[in-house]
Formats: sequence, C-alpha cells, structure tokens
Amino acid sequence: MLQLTIMRHGEAEPMARGVKDADRKLTPYGLNQAVRTAQQLVALEQTPETIICSPYCRAQQTARECADILGIETLQLDDGFTPDASVTEAIEKLPETGNVLLVSHMPLVSYLTGLLIDGNPYVGPGYGTASAVVIELEYPAAGLGRFIRRIDSVV
Repeated sequence: MLQLTIMRHGEAEPMARGVKDADRKLTPYGLNQAVRTAQQLVALEQTPETIICSPYCRAQQTARECADILGIETLQLDDGFTPDASVTEAIEKLPETGNVLLVSHMPLVSYLTGLLIDGNPYVGPGYGTASAVVIELEYPAAGLGRFIRRIDSVV
C-alpha cells in the first residue's frame, strides 16, 4: 500500500529576466504556506516518512520546510518531477509502498492526481500554492488511486 501526498510548492518569486525557472525561490509567504501545510499533515496524522521532490529551488525549499516539521532528514531529489515531466514516467518513479510526500509543480501535480485517481490526467484538480492531495494506492498505476483528502494552505 502506498499513501501518497502530492503537494505543489509554495508561492514563488515571479519570473525575472536572467533568472532560470529552476532557480526561482519561495517568497516569505510561500515559506509560511509550506510550514502551514506540513503542520496540517501532522494534525491530520497524515505524516509521510519519505519526501521526494523536484530539483527546482522552490520545490526543494518547500520540501525542506515540510521535512523540518515532519522530522524527515533526507530529501530525494528526482528530475522526473519537474514542471514539464512526463506524467506516465512520474508514476513509474513512485515507490510501490510507504507513506510519501511528493513536492512538485503545476501542471504535473494535477495531471498526476487525475491519472492516479481517474485514469485521465486531464481531469486532475487545480492546485493552489502549497496545497496537497492525499491518495491511497494498492499499487501506483493509472486509475487505482483512492482520494483521501485535500489540504489547502491558509496563512
């Protein structure tokens, strides 16, 4: 059994000339959003034991804030969870068991949620910054997920 919490990164700095998308950082508000979502996971007893995240700066910052609150020491960075990553390849990178927090980006988080729950990447929910969806899966494959809850960051 896999319990997967799919989370979008917190609010990031806007695109700026000379700054690569991968290097954009969280705003102070985005950092607070990440903390709030992690606190809600703890309060709801949805505490992951592993965090996988995109290597982009804003996703790593979000994941680190969550890790601090969840008591997780190591982040697993994976290029398969960047904004334009293939949703089918992302599913292949998921572990088969455990309680995992995945921190990534739109549109991947929406496509991944739609594909895992409904078998269709185009029916996934919208994700506000630092919001998350908790899914249970017997095995990570299209259409096999069961929606547990949605967590929206309110700061």
